[in-house]
Amino acid sequence: MAVKKKATAKHGEDYLSDLQSIKLTLDNGKKVELDWKEEVWIPDDPVGVLREAKRATSRYAFWAYQAERALQRVRKLEMDEAAMSGEKDYAYRLMFNNQEKLSDNAFGLQPTETLIKGHVANDTDVKTARVKLNGARRDYGVLRAVAEAMRQRCFILNQLVAHQAKEHLEA
Repeated sequence: MAVKKKATAKHGEDYLSDLQSIKLTLDNGKKVELDWKEEVWIPDDPVGVLREAKRATSRYAFWAYQAERALQRVRKLEMDEAAMSGEKDYAYRLMFNNQEKLSDNAFGLQPTETLIKGHVANDTDVKTARVKLNGARRDYGVLRAVAEAMRQRCFILNQLVAHQAKEHLEA
C-alpha cells in the first residue's frame, strides 16, 4: 500500500511562482518584457511611496489596457474556433452523406451525429484553433490578475500617502 502525502493549500502567489516576467507586444509593435513583481512592488520609504503613488494610476491603466487587448484576442479566437468547427462539421457531413450514397461505403459507418462530432473534435485544424484559444485565455487570465494587483497597489499607495499626510499635519 502506497502512502500519499497530503496536499497542502496553495496561496495565490504560489500559482505565479514560476512566472518571472510577462512579454507583451505593444500597439506600436514594440516587444517588451516586464517583471510583474517589480510592477506591483510597494516601496518602504515615504519618498518612494510618493513617487510611486504619482505614477500608480498610469501603470494601472497600462495593465488594464493590456488585459482588455488580451480579452479582445480571446474573443477573436473564439469566433475563429467556432468558424473552423462549423466549416469542418459541414465538410464531414458532406463527406459522409456522399459516401452513404455510394454503394461501396469506404468507412462502413453510418454518419451519426456522434461520429461527425468526433471527427470535428479530432481534426488538426480545429485542435490548433483550440490550442491557440486556450493559450490566449491563459494570457488574459495572467494580465487580468496583474491589472487587479495594480488596482490594489493604487489603493494601498493612496492609503499610505494619506497616512503620511496625516502624520505630517499632526507633527
